[in-house]
Amino acid sequence: MGISSCVRRAATLVVAAALTPLCFGPALAQSYDEDDYGPSRVARLSYASGEVAVLAPGESSWERIDVNAPLFEGYEIYADRDARAEIALGGDTFLRIADGADVTLTQFEEGWAILDVTAGTVALSVGERSRNQHYSLSAPAAAVSPQGSGVYRVDVADNG
Repeated sequence: MGISSCVRRAATLVVAAALTPLCFGPALAQSYDEDDYGPSRVARLSYASGEVAVLAPGESSWERIDVNAPLFEGYEIYADRDARAEIALGGDTFLRIADGADVTLTQFEEGWAILDVTAGTVALSVGERSRNQHYSLSAPAAAVSPQGSGVYRVDVADNG
């Protein structure tokens, strides 16, 4: 292969590379509706010990949940009396549940999360990297909305 052949191939690659953004640019810039592609924010079960179950929105039966399972807005998570679980909410924020905890990801979108705690014990650990995120732990008798990093614990008594 001669020098002119190499120059032609290099020129072809340069032209192809230059045209690629023009050909694919509009498709990459297109925005997609959440209804078409699902929610934009996803939590993850990062640890489970004992019986931990989930009830998806619109479902009538609880399902056993495994570590690394995705959790979306509207999901209800239950940890039995002798169970413990950790839910990664994004960044360096985690929700730890135990002692018969029943928690629903009521609102779970970019920048805001409302977690309804109807039973048991939960601890929300909010890290430094979560400055632009707002959380609310809503229990039957009160709500806690952390204003900074730290660990926030809510215990719901058997009588609510």
